[in-house]
Amino acid sequence: MTWFQEFDDLIQSVPSWRECLEACSLMRHDLEFADHTFSTGVWRDQVVEWGIDWLSSLPGVRALTHQQAAKFMTKPIIEPITDQTLPEFAAFLRIQHAGQPECEDWILGLRVSWCESRPNYGFLMRDQEK
Repeated sequence: MTWFQEFDDLIQSVPSWRECLEACSLMRHDLEFADHTFSTGVWRDQVVEWGIDWLSSLPGVRALTHQQAAKFMTKPIIEPITDQTLPEFAAFLRIQHAGQPECEDWILGLRVSWCESRPNYGFLMRDQEK
């Protein structure tokens, strides 16, 4: 079983997660063979590319090629989600998903152990400290 299959099981077993994901506009990408921390540069670069594509698709955001976006944007910082940053990340997710689920539910869901040796809770992208 892959870590994202375990995540799918979590979504099905925790109603607040399922409701939130059903209510929001969600685009999901599964990166075959990647671990939950995207531990190679190739995997992290792919996540950044998907993030730029998503940001470019938002209403009011001018469609840019990746080369054009690079001129206007600093490359986001990718950092691990740790015990110290998990509450901040959960609060960000709650705000982005119209207040659902509660921060505690985000934290509980993210703390589910998807593998035995887990150095962090995944990665987040920061743009200018945000």
